[in-house]
Amino acid sequence: MLPVLFLAACGENSGNDDSGASGDRNGAGNPGQEEQEEAEPRAYTPEWPADTWVRQDPAVGERFNEDDAGGEPEYRPYAGVTAGDGRVYYWGGGHKTHDGNDIDAYDIRDNEWVQLTEEEDWTDVDDWDHLTAQEKQDIKDSNNAGWEVDLLSPRGRPVTKHSYAQMAWWPGHGYCLLKQRLWCYDPAMGDSDGAWQDLAEDPFPFDNTGQIAIWNLTYDPGLDTVVTVAGSGHNERAWAFDAQTGTWRTVVTAGSTGDAYTEVHSAYNPESGWHIVFAQNRWQRMNFGTGEVKEMAQLRHNGERVGASFSIEWAPELGKALVAKRLDGQLRMWTYDPRANAWSEFELAGDGPMNAHAKWDTLARDPETGVYVFLAKEDENAEEGETPETWTFWLSK
Repeated sequence: MLPVLFLAACGENSGNDDSGASGDRNGAGNPGQEEQEEAEPRAYTPEWPADTWVRQDPAVGERFNEDDAGGEPEYRPYAGVTAGDGRVYYWGGGHKTHDGNDIDAYDIRDNEWVQLTEEEDWTDVDDWDHLTAQEKQDIKDSNNAGWEVDLLSPRGRPVTKHSYAQMAWWPGHGYCLLKQRLWCYDPAMGDSDGAWQDLAEDPFPFDNTGQIAIWNLTYDPGLDTVVTVAGSGHNERAWAFDAQTGTWRTVVTAGSTGDAYTEVHSAYNPESGWHIVFAQNRWQRMNFGTGEVKEMAQLRHNGERVGASFSIEWAPELGKALVAKRLDGQLRMWTYDPRANAWSEFELAGDGPMNAHAKWDTLARDPETGVYVFLAKEDENAEEGETPETWTFWLSK
């Protein structure tokens, strides 16, 4: 167990309960629910019912590739999503999957997927004259094996890679990605040069040939910047980016990170300013403003701990974190109540994507519309031409 600091602050329960999940459904009767403040009126109300799974049939939006058929994007295994400004952003692939570095976006109000940037396909690397012969071979090797190299496309953009939960929406900066370097894409610039900005190198000296999944990227509104958490290998646990200096500073050092190499997932609790973090196969709460770390209850299903890979979002309507993962051949959902330090099972109405795997953080809540978008796929691997399913829901106030 990691050594941690305990502080009863900001409404966070400081208990060290390891009891796992209870049997509550749809948030009813959960401890602390009655303490939630009255929510603000919704800025956008979908036409479909609340608290219900809805499979969308997206319209065919604008694409650079006119041969694309249907309204869904191309499936990108090992790639997660993030949301902001009324859209959900989908980037990544590599390693036996999507070969291009284009950005797909789902416009929630218009119910359509659009392609925001032109695809630069790594399989054309032999024609990329800005690279040496060895660099071309490095890209081929990395995409065949799954690891990464810090090389760019002909337009000076990141080459497609696994994106996991290593992206975040940063207000004022756009869609940001931490893959060897911190990149931010401004959707308002479309596909023009300069739409992608290279802000800094990553802060950790990971050997990414074997450790491509063990960090994440998240936005901290209290610090108004992006933060990354290390899953293992360093006594420095988390770093925040300083946009004024273009450098990273350490914000969490508590605890040894050990050797459990797993994906990192987190959700920010705006009521307390703490992050609910899964790293090194363990759930903890972290405060990137004070550097403190707290133990928390571990999510269990049938007595066994539930680990990565999964999807997580903060649900402000519930005042809880929402987690989705397939277990025993079925998509399951849980909520975590930080006030009660307890997990509960959670269900929506409707016939949802029952067999979706929910890996790599493919659930995102758009703060502008309050709509949750989930990209569902039963088979985690890709076949040419396959697409995911776009599912949505919104929660009543």
